[in-house]
Amino acid sequence: MVDWSNPEEVKEYQKKYRETHKEKAKEYKKKYYETHKEKLKANQRKYRETHKEERKAYRETHKAELKAYNKKYRETHKEEINARIREYGAKYYVTKHHSYVGVCFCEKCGSKGYKKYKRRYNKKTGKYSPIMTYVYHQHSEYGKTVHDGVCFIGMGEL
Repeated sequence: MVDWSNPEEVKEYQKKYRETHKEKAKEYKKKYYETHKEKLKANQRKYRETHKEERKAYRETHKAELKAYNKKYRETHKEEINARIREYGAKYYVTKHHSYVGVCFCEKCGSKGYKKYKRRYNKKTGKYSPIMTYVYHQHSEYGKTVHDGVCFIGMGEL
């Protein structure tokens, strides 16, 4: 039996209870969420609507702090963010060749190159990105093609 007047004994009892009933609590939370999913979403929507102006005012008054926090977060977590982006791109994006234009002069650097149009297909959403325009610079040396680089011109329609 637990002596409820002794705080140390009570703490120990509560700790043991949480450890032994951890799985049961997880199951209960999952089951509760499944049965009340629509109600929870509706409450969340209602909360967002009622507090929209407050959040907007907060963001306006704390703009500099939020900007500094986001910048610091990006700097400290740059590698993780880039890894997630690369992983997502490798998993869901497929580059599709759109069309090819022969020899042209690059609008960015002025050197000769070959213009190509591409777009990316997202397998997850089933949508295409806007058309991306590239100019590939190359020259031949001893009968072989040597790539000098690529200039990204922009995105949009042809």
